[in-house]
Amino acid sequence: MQVRKRIPLVAAAAAAAGTLVAGATGPAQAHSSDDWAAALSYGTTTHDRHACSYVGSGPSATAGAWIKWTGYDVGIQAWSDDEVRDGYCAVALIRYHVYDNGRWQDHWHYRSSPAVDCSDGNGGRTAQWYGSRKPIKDVHVRACLGDSQGNPARVNGTWLCGPWR
Repeated sequence: MQVRKRIPLVAAAAAAAGTLVAGATGPAQAHSSDDWAAALSYGTTTHDRHACSYVGSGPSATAGAWIKWTGYDVGIQAWSDDEVRDGYCAVALIRYHVYDNGRWQDHWHYRSSPAVDCSDGNGGRTAQWYGSRKPIKDVHVRACLGDSQGNPARVNGTWLCGPWR
């Protein structure tokens, strides 16, 4: 698959973007993942959808993403909003399947968005656009409570996250 050309990126923008990852084995930095590339915008696609999730009563945090795609070429822009002063930040967690090494991988890939909000109800944060470098499908997002680095929190082995959307 040939990936569509995107607006040239500044290396510092990718480094400043923070994390785009958190899974059962721990977080990884966005620049260490070759699944996504930071982009200044994403452009026109055949399909798009907006997904939103929340966690906690009230809720404690909301998060979502604008997902755009044509075939398996995907763009995503996530956001999060910390709603209450509870010691946690709002984190947007993304999961998806990737085509790699000649086949669709049978396990989920997880990324937390750099749009981490720790403002305790004083407005949210929106990440820049990311475009897939590889074929991507089945993109979902959910809100999690976490730390300021974008790591979702766990209590007694349970992720503090809302439903996948």
